[in-house]
Amino acid sequence: MKISRCLFVFFLLAVSSSRVLAAWSVEPSYYLRAEHNDNIYLATASDELAVTGGAFSPRLAVIMEEENQMFTSDIDVKFTRYSDQEELDRDEGTINLNWRRGTELSQFRVSVSYFSKSSLDQRLDVSGITDQQVDVLNTSINPSWLYQFAERWSLEFNLSYADVEYDEPGIEGYDYFKVVNFLDYTNKSAGITLIHNFSEQDDISFTYSESRYAGKSTGMQSDGVLCGDLFTCFLYFNLPYDYVAQASERKLDYDYDVWQIGYQHHFDDASNLTLQAGRNNTAVQSLTCSHLFDGTYIEFATIPCEVTETDQSSRLYNIIYKQKSEISSVDISFGRNRVTSSTGGLDETDTAKIFYNRNITERLSWSLDINRENRKPDENTNTLESEKYSRTNATPSVFYKLDKDWSMSLGYRYSDLDWEIDNLPRESRLIYLNMTWREPKLFSTN
Repeated sequence: MKISRCLFVFFLLAVSSSRVLAAWSVEPSYYLRAEHNDNIYLATASDELAVTGGAFSPRLAVIMEEENQMFTSDIDVKFTRYSDQEELDRDEGTINLNWRRGTELSQFRVSVSYFSKSSLDQRLDVSGITDQQVDVLNTSINPSWLYQFAERWSLEFNLSYADVEYDEPGIEGYDYFKVVNFLDYTNKSAGITLIHNFSEQDDISFTYSESRYAGKSTGMQSDGVLCGDLFTCFLYFNLPYDYVAQASERKLDYDYDVWQIGYQHHFDDASNLTLQAGRNNTAVQSLTCSHLFDGTYIEFATIPCEVTETDQSSRLYNIIYKQKSEISSVDISFGRNRVTSSTGGLDETDTAKIFYNRNITERLSWSLDINRENRKPDENTNTLESEKYSRTNATPSVFYKLDKDWSMSLGYRYSDLDWEIDNLPRESRLIYLNMTWREPKLFSTN
């Protein structure tokens, strides 16, 4: 769906009220960043690249609040530049739109997001792992409706649509073979959750969802040299060529469902524990077409396409604890999930995350963010990136509020990557300084 259509729909939703909207505000802000990274690609020691650079990001937030509805939009553009490394320079943008309308018994939400970012900033999100800089274009739409049909019973319906595209560069002079094995895809899902509040402090939920992952064609991916001399090519493959290379293109489609039971306990108003357990069942259809090329990279034959079907199943779980007080907050989570992957299909991830924030004074605070991910890429992709890997990030930071408009933060991030393909150490260290200016509201009806 075009982002302009999404904007138009949201405009209609936001203004379709029976009376004049209660409050509008427009809030701009500006963000500056300077950083030094001693290994931006998180590569092995022989291929490390140290860079120094900075970023500038203007942002604009538009907020509408009424008694029974709220609309927010955030627009953010980011310009990143590096010294003596022009190939890493990038321009990125994000648009987030959210609309909520509720009554005493129901609540309807719609969120729309669009972003264009670099894969270097997305390693633990949509891109998996890469030693290339590739633009990621992501459009998503997520409507939901929550309805309380009894005093302690509620139903929630969710729909989701995501379209992800990777702007992959080809090798100069030969557009068939890709530099990296990224795979564009769309993912559609629908789910329903039954929630029961059996006490003031305890909830239990039952969730069922169905999804459709449709991978787009990978384009040509090199399978290597089939034969390198006339004798071998003719004797073993009956091909009258002195050199034959093989490449293939693949398309993956997944139909999968998730069954999940959840439990949440509120210790008090400031802390809660969430437990979730479930199962993912997946039916995979893979279409592979192979092509043969001569020594001048001209295609001379196509091998009939092969269709394979497999079934997969895995157990899922999440444990989440949150606590917040006037001076500190803690978020701790552990989980196993299956997530869409940049290299095709669904990856299995085991994650552990700890975030702690503490206010020292009204202006000064510090935080510690530690996360680890063990990822098992989908075996159906059969790519170089389909090797297990583990990544750890540790980020301590200090935040200081200069006045009501200006703030700054200083941080350090250590990253460690263990990739089974070679088991060679990969480490990077990043130090950064951020400055943020939140300009007084340009417009407000309050």
